[in-house]
Amino acid sequence: MKRQLRRVEWIREIKALILTAPALLLLASAFVLPLLFFGYRAVDNSDIVDNLPRTVAAMPGWQNDEFPPDGVVQALANDISALRGKPALAILARTLNYHRPGYRSLIQKTASSLQEAAGADARAKLIGLDERWADKEIWFLLRRESSRWTPLFVLAAVDLERKADSSIGMVEANRAVYQRVFARTLVASVAVAGICLVLGYAFAFALVRLSNVLGRVVLLVVLVSLWTSLLVRTLAWIIILQRNGVLNAALMGVGLTDQPIQLIRTWFAVIIAMVHLLLPMMILPIASVMRAIPPSYVRAARSLGASPMQAFWSVYVPQTFPGVSVGVVLVATAALGFFITPELLGGPEHQMVSYFIAFFTNMSVNWGLAAALGAWLLLVTSALFAAVYFLIGRTRSVQ
Repeated sequence: MKRQLRRVEWIREIKALILTAPALLLLASAFVLPLLFFGYRAVDNSDIVDNLPRTVAAMPGWQNDEFPPDGVVQALANDISALRGKPALAILARTLNYHRPGYRSLIQKTASSLQEAAGADARAKLIGLDERWADKEIWFLLRRESSRWTPLFVLAAVDLERKADSSIGMVEANRAVYQRVFARTLVASVAVAGICLVLGYAFAFALVRLSNVLGRVVLLVVLVSLWTSLLVRTLAWIIILQRNGVLNAALMGVGLTDQPIQLIRTWFAVIIAMVHLLLPMMILPIASVMRAIPPSYVRAARSLGASPMQAFWSVYVPQTFPGVSVGVVLVATAALGFFITPELLGGPEHQMVSYFIAFFTNMSVNWGLAAALGAWLLLVTSALFAAVYFLIGRTRSVQ
């Protein structure tokens, strides 16, 4: 009997796995594999290792902190000569330029001017072509980056860099950008989630108390807002908030201002548009949980002597925490990845991490830095998930 029961359960699990296999394959191909690919790109150093094979092979023979031996210099000269006229030269020059601006021109100038690379005079030839080859910094850079993996982009994505002595420190102040961008993105996400929570909770509380017909109409309005294109709704806010827009016209019409107020290209425009776009994602999960709460629970608390406010906060609110947690996670996560709305309604100081990921992916084609920024954004999102889970769990345990 026990053996037959195990066999039946095993067959049931196999059937369930077969039914969910298409969804699992779609999840793996559309989510897991891209994440693994971008994680690999964030630390990939093949552009240097594959294009400078002789130099990388000669690096183990250079152990001190003096100028590299003739074998390393000769190997580099041979590698650069071999890349002349090939697309790989541009890739190598671009990658070294990520480490230090100016190295692109150095590599391209050397490749076009280096006629031959043989004999012990390779050092003199390189320095004769460009005096930057006499600086040990580029040689130390090549030695540090002779591995298949590099921390360059992962560190650069949070304004860190590896120094000449292999220590890790902050980049120069005029190059420090991304820590502020991440802080800006996180603050905007939390602010939007908080505003949506207050508005969405009140709206959902009122929605579940409407009559069936009116409640369905209001719910349809919420769904239509959710289904409307994000770009269309963002463009509508541009019409409303521009200097000659609807809001400024209304403010001047009632006499609150004598001239148009600068509303576009401000945090006010970005936040209010994001709240409008994401509010349905807060309302729907909270409302679905509120509908399942029996009204008799609150009446029972009232009959035991609790005031209306005590019954609401002690009995009703804790039961809505599952919907609140889902709504907060949905809104905050979506806000972390917003791109179009800050781009259209905000200025340069309002752009979030997703803008830079798109820029490095499509414009500058720096996939390493784009992948590193995406990896850090994934880490921030995971931390947000953990924080919401911890706070909701602690609150429920206290209640």
